[in-house]
Amino acid sequence: MTPERRLRLLSTIANVTLVYPFFVVGSLYGCWLLACRILGHEPIAWIDDPAETLSAGGVFWLYVAVTWLAVVGIIPVFFTSIAGNIAHIAKSRPSAVQAGIRLLTVASVWVWFWCWLANDRHEIMKWWMD
Repeated sequence: MTPERRLRLLSTIANVTLVYPFFVVGSLYGCWLLACRILGHEPIAWIDDPAETLSAGGVFWLYVAVTWLAVVGIIPVFFTSIAGNIAHIAKSRPSAVQAGIRLLTVASVWVWFWCWLANDRHEIMKWWMD
């Protein structure tokens, strides 16, 4: 593998891991809105099971896909994001301002995700972990 190709792969990994938390929140909200439509009311945590609700709507595969891709994968992606972005900065050698912007972006995205998780207004994560 050529050095340019490695740098391009590292850049892709670093950028994809920055988008991943938005994918997780979007997929959970999408399933929650679909469950609202199926049930006729907002799903209630610990009462309305997401697997049963989504299978009643004919999309059981969605529960399995979101669980494995979004919920289970978030911790490995977090560590990959930190390591990948630091490696990207080390290999591409951007200016100090560009490196600072990338580090600020990484920190902001993950802090936003953990704040969303901690202050989940609709208790979507509690409902999902039912």
